[in-house]
Amino acid sequence: KGSEEIAAEAIAAGVTDYLQKGTGTEQYTVLANRIERAVDAYRTERAAVRTETDLERREAALRQMYRIIAGGDQSLKSKMEELLAVGCRALDTDIGVVSHVEGDEYEVVAARTPTAEFVTGDTLDIGQTYCEVTMESEETTVFEQVQQATTDGGCELTERLPYTEVGLSAYIGTPIDLCETTYGTLCFADPEPREAFSEWGRTVVELMGRWLGYELTRRTAKAEIERQRDRLDEFASVVSHDLRSPLSVAQGHLELAREADDPTQADSHFDGIDAALGRMDELIDDVLGLARQGKRVDETTTVSLTELVSQAWASREHGGEATLERGDLPSVEADRERLRALLENLFRNAHEHSGAEPTVTIEALPGGGFAVADDGPGVPAEERESVFDHGYSTSDSGTGFGLSIVDTVARAHGWDVSLTESVSGGARFEFRW
Repeated sequence: KGSEEIAAEAIAAGVTDYLQKGTGTEQYTVLANRIERAVDAYRTERAAVRTETDLERREAALRQMYRIIAGGDQSLKSKMEELLAVGCRALDTDIGVVSHVEGDEYEVVAARTPTAEFVTGDTLDIGQTYCEVTMESEETTVFEQVQQATTDGGCELTERLPYTEVGLSAYIGTPIDLCETTYGTLCFADPEPREAFSEWGRTVVELMGRWLGYELTRRTAKAEIERQRDRLDEFASVVSHDLRSPLSVAQGHLELAREADDPTQADSHFDGIDAALGRMDELIDDVLGLARQGKRVDETTTVSLTELVSQAWASREHGGEATLERGDLPSVEADRERLRALLENLFRNAHEHSGAEPTVTIEALPGGGFAVADDGPGVPAEERESVFDHGYSTSDSGTGFGLSIVDTVARAHGWDVSLTESVSGGARFEFRW
């Protein structure tokens, strides 16, 4: 065969170039140059293919993220699980976890794992996780090779549970912000050490974390609005009912006074009208107080609880002998006037339900907070969830708004309030922050 025919067959078979044989050494230099060009061309082509594949993978991941985020019928947990699946594929990791961190407790909210290393509902000590570093730094944290990484404090990450028991060697995590606090973390991890996570991968994790924070904040706000709406409906119903009763009494006495022939008899009806109007005045005062106390506390000052307790106790309108017992009380960040209203309502409640000579005890709680207890009859366990409802009262003279004001003030400060039984069998109200 001729040389051109052979060359044509070779090129048809995939040869990129050919070199005619010569007799000198220059042909080897030419051959080396052509081989170098062929290798460079191959590498460029392969890089282009990889780049195209990466771009397609990234585009697919973003499309999937958008579909999940835009989906309106799924539960948040379902969306979390789908996002974790997308993240694991995009980052080429085996494990993805959404966590909620409260104090030192790390709780798995959603997880994607090939086996059962992490299961929804699992709780760990935050100090045993890589996410502690993310929580402390409040920014995205990356470890490509845990064996070589230490925390700022010099602690070996290989001493932590994810490495000792699960063998996780690569980690990327970002905090999830809820309102003005950190809810927890979103993280992805893998048993194998790896090359550095790309900037694109880091951005994807941060985008997912920010969306989760936004969605949690939105759902929390929605739930709070619905709760307030329900309470407002209940509030309006109670106020309407409670104001209508004394108004009906006043109207009845007025009609009877008009019909009375004896001035003395008419005066007795006027006394009834006066009592009904006084009752309405009490209700209106409590309703206005409840409306004012329900506003969120935006500005606080450091308040001496000992001093404020003394002032609230001294302002009691009830007669009779009453005893106040107290231990060492802390200072608290609070709205002074609203906290005083809370204490005054608790003291009034104790006097109304504990007899003529009640003993009221106030003490600090371990971990932050205080408790107010009395020696009255207490509240049956089955009714303790209802005592903070608008209009709830076991006293004929009460308006039913005192403890509702207490609950409203506490929640406006962000405190948790609960009702238990005191040592003497009375009521014990605990406030924790």
